[in-house]
Amino acid sequence: MGGDVDERRISFDTVWLAELPPPVERENFFAPQAVCPFCSADSRKAIPRFAVQQLFWKLNVIECQACKLCYKEAFPTAKFLLSIYGRDYPHFEAGNAGSDSSVFKSRVRRMGCPKGRHLDYGCGVGSFVGAAMHFGWDSYGADPYLPEKTVPGVPKERLFLFNAATLDADVVRRIGRFDCISMWAVLEHLPAPDATIRGILTMLNPGGILIFNAPNPGSMVARRDGGRWQLAILLEHLLFWSPDTVVQMAARHGMKVLRISVCGSPYPFGRDASSQSSQGLRGLPFQCLNIESLDHKVGSPSKVVTMAGDNVFRQRVHQTLRQLMVGPSSSWRETILRQFISIVGIGDHIEAVLQKI
Repeated sequence: MGGDVDERRISFDTVWLAELPPPVERENFFAPQAVCPFCSADSRKAIPRFAVQQLFWKLNVIECQACKLCYKEAFPTAKFLLSIYGRDYPHFEAGNAGSDSSVFKSRVRRMGCPKGRHLDYGCGVGSFVGAAMHFGWDSYGADPYLPEKTVPGVPKERLFLFNAATLDADVVRRIGRFDCISMWAVLEHLPAPDATIRGILTMLNPGGILIFNAPNPGSMVARRDGGRWQLAILLEHLLFWSPDTVVQMAARHGMKVLRISVCGSPYPFGRDASSQSSQGLRGLPFQCLNIESLDHKVGSPSKVVTMAGDNVFRQRVHQTLRQLMVGPSSSWRETILRQFISIVGIGDHIEAVLQKI
C-alpha cells in the first residue's frame, strides 16, 4: 500500500514540476564580455567601478586600463536586444520624440553652417533628421532598429535600415557619402563600437565632421551615484565614454579632435529616472515584476531604488534651470547654461566634434 502512495506522490510531483516556468538563467539574457569592446584588451585586467542591477542580477561596470572605456561586464544577447528595441521601445514612439524643429535648434547649430549632406545615425523615428532639414541640411537618417512608424514630414526614402558595424560597400554606394554625421545618444548603445565607428567613417567625406554625445563615467554625477547612476541602470546602455577614450578613438581612426566639452540635458541633477520596465521591457513578461531594481537573488521581493532625500534641493535647481530655458527666446539662455555646465564640469555627458583627416 505504501508503494501505491509513493507512486501517486511521484506522479503528482512530476505534474507539478512540469507546470513550473523554466529557470531564469543569466546567460539567456546577458553575454559576458571577454575583451574590451573598443580596444580588445583582456576584460580580466579591467577594474570594477560599480555594480548595477540588471533584471535579477548584479553586473559590474568595469574600466579598461588600456583605453579607459567603461563598459558592463556582460551585454544583452542579440535576441534580448531585439526585444528591447522592439515596437514598444519608448524612444521609438513618434508621438513622444518631438517633431518641433526648435527643440533641436541648438544641436543643429553646433553642427556648423549647413554645407552639404548630413546623416543622423541612430535616428530612431527621425525627429532630428526633420530638424536638420528644416535648418538647411540635406539630411538623412539610419538606424539598425529603424521603427515602422516615423515622424511626419520626413520622407521614408531618407531613412535607412542598416548596422554600421557590418556595413558593406553596396550600402555606401546606394546612399552615398556625407559631410556631417551625428550620433545623438547612440555611443552608449553600441555592442561593437570600434566596428561601428569604422563603418561610419567610410561614409564620411575627408574633412567631414563627426559629432556625438555620450554618458561620461568620470562625471561628478556618475562618481556620486555609482550603481544608482540613472544612465547606467538602463539595460540598453552598455558603454560609458571618458574624454580620454574619445581622444584614443580619434587617434585610432585618423581623426582630429576639434572639441570635447562637458554637457548635460540640460542639467544632470534631479533628472527623473525611467524605470527599466519602461525601457524596452513592456513587451516582455517582466513588466509584472515592477522592475526598476531587484535584489540579487531570484524570488526575493522587489526593491525599488529611489534617490536620497537631498533630491528635493536638486529637483528645485533642475526646475529653475528648465524654467529659464522655456520660451521662444530660450536659445541664448541654453547657450549660457551649456557653457556654464561645461566650465564648472558638472554635466554627466560629454559632447565631441571630430574631423576626418
